Amino acid sequence: MTPPSQDLSPRTFRIGLALVLLLAAALRLAFPAADPPWTTTVGVVWHDEGAWVHNARNRALFGAWTADAWNPMYIAPVFTGLEYASFRLLGVGVRQARLVSELCGLASVWLLALGVARVGGRRAGLIAAGLLGTHYVYVMWNRAALMEGPMVAFMVAAWYCYARAQTAPRWGLGAAAAALLAFFTKASAAFFVAILGLDALLAILGVFSIGSMRSTTYRKDECPPWVVGGLIGGGILALGLFVAPNWDEYRFYNWQMSVTRKPSY
Repeated sequence: MTPPSQDLSPRTFRIGLALVLLLAAALRLAFPAADPPWTTTVGVVWHDEGAWVHNARNRALFGAWTADAWNPMYIAPVFTGLEYASFRLLGVGVRQARLVSELCGLASVWLLALGVARVGGRRAGLIAAGLLGTHYVYVMWNRAALMEGPMVAFMVAAWYCYARAQTAPRWGLGAAAAALLAFFTKASAAFFVAILGLDALLAILGVFSIGSMRSTTYRKDECPPWVVGGLIGGGILALGLFVAPNWDEYRFYNWQMSVTRKPSY
């Protein structure tokens, strides 16, 4: 961690972060309906935008989530809900659809800066924000109406809460909630949920703490119980309210569509 005497002042950090966020916003919000880049370095499946906002569009236009046999809301319910909120407030269109990822991208830049500043100093936080805010591939993903941008934003939010939990343990509950939101935005975040829970569990057992930014492990009455409890409680809540009532569709879209079918193409 940067010694306080060599670090940026709070005022300088705030001004620098504001400038970085303005630049990041310009890169994400300029020409929002522009055609996406075709370069292979980005690797975005751009024609998927309409397919993934399908259920949110149905709800906004016709008052029903389900209108046919394609229902990605069972893979990405959080993303679908965010898209519906955008359509409900601003109308249905490509700009409104992409706004979700654009705003989530900005939030991830801001939270990364605050988290890194907390554990590594304000100078490091500002550098981290600058790198993430201007990274070409990440910017391009943030300009698409796809799940990856919001998923990463929730993962960054979970990490930020976990960093805050070092001094305020109850932030561990926020880390668990954000991690589960990342999973229900896109199931690829399962690895993140697993490693967060494993880190907290190992800390409770007194083995070591993978994610700890301190030289000593957490005490058992600090952050890890909040993380583990939040993951278990949130998982049970999601299971009861969303997964179990829609089990056939959830299994079909998350297993048969996303796992079993992929080797065929």
